[in-house]
Amino acid sequence: MDVEEDLNHYLVPRFLLQPLVENAVKHGMKATGKMTEIKLNIRMDEKGMVFEILDNGPGFPEELNPGYGVKSVYDKLDLLFPDNYEIHFSNQPQKKVSLFIHKLMKDESAV
Repeated sequence: MDVEEDLNHYLVPRFLLQPLVENAVKHGMKATGKMTEIKLNIRMDEKGMVFEILDNGPGFPEELNPGYGVKSVYDKLDLLFPDNYEIHFSNQPQKKVSLFIHKLMKDESAV
């Protein structure tokens, strides 16, 4: 896991990334029978806070039909950040889920 140090005081909704990481493990092991390598990067860029989940499991299908876990992430983001987030699923150069939250609040009491 790689997190930029100055991002420690942002308020990230609990269990936001868990379903995405669980899917990487579940689908990776189902396809290969081996433990999946997962890397999580959290950083800030011009779009806002970026969460990237990369793994070495099989790629996403051409038509992605989100299951309950991914749908729960979309539902949470729609509720908390309407029109202020993006999720991208990519197979290039390796399998990756990128989540951008454009307006994430900072916990001023923790600074």
